[in-house]
Amino acid sequence: MTIEKWKTVKDFESYAVSNLGKVRRRLAGHSSQAVVGRILKSRPTLRGYLQVGLFRDYKVHWLYVHRLVATAFLPNPKGLPEVNHKGRLSDCRASKLEWLSLEDHRLDVIARQQRGDGVQYDKAKGKWKTYSRPKAGKTKFLGHYRTKQEAIAARKAAIG
Repeated sequence: MTIEKWKTVKDFESYAVSNLGKVRRRLAGHSSQAVVGRILKSRPTLRGYLQVGLFRDYKVHWLYVHRLVATAFLPNPKGLPEVNHKGRLSDCRASKLEWLSLEDHRLDVIARQQRGDGVQYDKAKGKWKTYSRPKAGKTKFLGHYRTKQEAIAARKAAIG
């Protein structure tokens, strides 16, 4: 079992991030609703990444949880720019993240998308979506479909 550790979020001293992917209020803010120690609720983006809203100077800043965790807990001696998930995008534990170069991250994304059937469920639209990769570095959106089978068929037709 991993022991949870907390570190102050860089540039947002009122908040702390844990190695298990949680973010909480560390100091009282200007609002009477700010409860010290409260775990913040994260929200998924349309692409599936988790974000939290952190306040500073009376303004909310939406930040990615995986980047907060990686910055706080993962050494990055080479100054690599990308944080890669070694699993589901919603799993922001430090043990499931790594720093990568732009090229290595792109190759990892392509390798992951080539596994499985190549379709995703778009929760926001309530439909299945699919993409094709006509050549390295290029992605073509093929559309939204009512069923997973329709999306798979469209992708197979596009790939050839």
